[in-house]
Amino acid sequence: MRTSFFQRSTTPTKRARRLAAFALAVLAVAAVAGVNPGTASASNLPPLSPGHYHLTDVYRRDCVHTGGAPGVVGVIGFQRIEECSVFHVGAKNSAGTGWQLIDGNGYCLGITLGSVNDGAVVKANTCFGKASPDQYWYRINTSYGFELVNAYSKAYMAYTSPAFAYLVQKQYPNPAISYVWLALP
Repeated sequence: MRTSFFQRSTTPTKRARRLAAFALAVLAVAAVAGVNPGTASASNLPPLSPGHYHLTDVYRRDCVHTGGAPGVVGVIGFQRIEECSVFHVGAKNSAGTGWQLIDGNGYCLGITLGSVNDGAVVKANTCFGKASPDQYWYRINTSYGFELVNAYSKAYMAYTSPAFAYLVQKQYPNPAISYVWLALP
């Protein structure tokens, strides 16, 4: 059975120290990734700063994995960093409200069939540009990372459950769902 980083310690003091160390690491990575900790921004920002990044869930520390081909976007344990997809920012949409989020194989993240429905699956697909408005995203900074919002549906990219291990779009807020991401180089 796999134990988490926080469960490995046997005493509450050791767990508290590990949690504090992790919180400091999150803040350091947030600073490197261009996130300003302690503030929230409603303005549309590119999904990532210039460069190439792994998208990692803040709470579960799992990363986004496209599989290198079109299809449903999955989430895998960060222990397998070599299998995590690397993303960069592509073109801006014509309204200037979103940017393409492209994996290392040139596929854009978008919503299945351009749906605006809550729970629609996030998929990697050929980048269709303006013909596919669901393939554009923007970032909202939070205290611990950032949220990714689909510029077309206005829904948040969410990781709903480790049991299902794929991404969906969800309307906010829902405390049972993880919305906050980090961009790790």
